[in-house]
Amino acid sequence: MRDDARAEGTNRPAIVAGLYLVGLLTGLPVLIGAVLALVWRGEAADWERSHYSYLLRTFGYGVLATIVGAILMVVLVGFLVMGAAWLWMLARSLASLVRALERRPMPEPRTLLV
Repeated sequence: MRDDARAEGTNRPAIVAGLYLVGLLTGLPVLIGAVLALVWRGEAADWERSHYSYLLRTFGYGVLATIVGAILMVVLVGFLVMGAAWLWMLARSLASLVRALERRPMPEPRTLLV
């Protein structure tokens, strides 16, 4: 029933992925997207739930990589770590957005790969 109820309605995983993409430039929308993913995960269809898991992992590991990068900036390696984290989050957010627009689940939502 949940799949049919919003089949033509709002594509919530696309909203979260879009917030992540905007947040890569400004910061705060990533946090808003993560909160929305947590809230919406409980009432989601299976294909949506796979996106929420994927995007929440993207958020968690992205924050971790950013903190590690900030600490390593003292030895100038942090710039590379933060750049890699930014590109990784960009690629994962785009991958989720494309599949969400097609209303297809993420094939392996628990992976750290793109």
